Amino acid sequence: MVDEVRGEIISIGDELVSGGVENSTAAYAARRLRERGFAITHITALGDDEEAIAQALHLALERSSFIIVSGGLGPTDDDITNQAVAHGLGIDLRFQPAIFRRVMERAGSIYTEEMGRKMASLPAGARELNPQGNAAGYLLVHGRVPLFFLPGVPHQMEDHMDQRVIPWLEARFPRRPCYRSATLVTFGAAETRLNRLLAPLAEDGVKIGYYPRFPEVHVVITARGRREEEAERRLSGAVERAAEVV
Repeated sequence: MVDEVRGEIISIGDELVSGGVENSTAAYAARRLRERGFAITHITALGDDEEAIAQALHLALERSSFIIVSGGLGPTDDDITNQAVAHGLGIDLRFQPAIFRRVMERAGSIYTEEMGRKMASLPAGARELNPQGNAAGYLLVHGRVPLFFLPGVPHQMEDHMDQRVIPWLEARFPRRPCYRSATLVTFGAAETRLNRLLAPLAEDGVKIGYYPRFPEVHVVITARGRREEEAERRLSGAVERAAEVV
C-alpha cells in the first residue's frame, strides 16, 4: 500500500474564532486535497495572535509533510502572519521592491506606503506563488516541509489552491493513494444500529463515517487504493454489501 501523504491546514483570523465568519476556505482546501489523494489530519483555526501562530507552525512542522496557511497577509494592523512566521521560525523579513511597486501601482491611493511595504516584506526564502497576481501568496520550504501561505479571501485562496498549490504538491509527492467516496442516505435508522450492521465492512482500505441529519443518517463510505481502479473496486464492493444490510 502506498503511504499516505499527510498535511494540515491552519486558518488565521479573529473573525474565524469569534464565529463571525465561517471557515469555508479550510473546507475547500481539505476537499480538493483529498480528491487528489492527500490526507488532511488537522485543521486549526487561530486568532490574530503572533505567539499562537508561531506555536501552531512548530507543531505542524513536527507532524506533517506539508502545511497550508490562509489569512493574515493583508495590509492592515491585524494581518500579522508574516511577522509571526519570521518570529516563529527564526528568520528575517525581507523587503521585496518588485512586490512593493506592483502593490502600489495596483492599489493606487488605497494603500499608504507603509501598507505597501508591509505586504512586500516576506520571510527570507519565500517564493511568490503568482508574481502577476494581486494576492501575496507564497511558498516557504522550512527543512524539508513546504508551507504555503495563501490569502484568506475565498476566491483568491481557491485560485491559489487549484492553479498553484495542488500542481506543486502533485509533482512533489507523485506516489500517493487514491480515494473514492460514496454517501448512502438512510431514513429512520439509529446511528448506533447502522454502526453495528456496517462495522464489518470497515476493513481492507475502507472507512465508514456516520453523520446524523435527523430524521436521516448519512453513511459516507471511503475507499483507499494504490490506483483509481483499486479504490473504485473497493468502494463498489463496500457499497453493494452495505446496501444488502441496511
